[in-house]
Amino acid sequence: THNTKNRTIFVWFKYGKDMKTTILTEEEYDLIMAIRNYKKSYPDGYPEILWYIERLFNELLDCEEEK
Repeated sequence: THNTKNRTIFVWFKYGKDMKTTILTEEEYDLIMAIRNYKKSYPDGYPEILWYIERLFNELLDCEEEK
């Protein structure tokens, strides 16, 4: 479920035998979706999406250091 008003993203995933729920930031969700679309973009969008993935990843790492 994606709620753009509150920018809260709930994700349900299977972990072993159980279903788990977690909350992602919008940036985390964008990174996951970009990685999922990475192979689909080759060869036309390949350089741009790779740059975008690297940028999002680095921003997430930088954010974690500030805490």
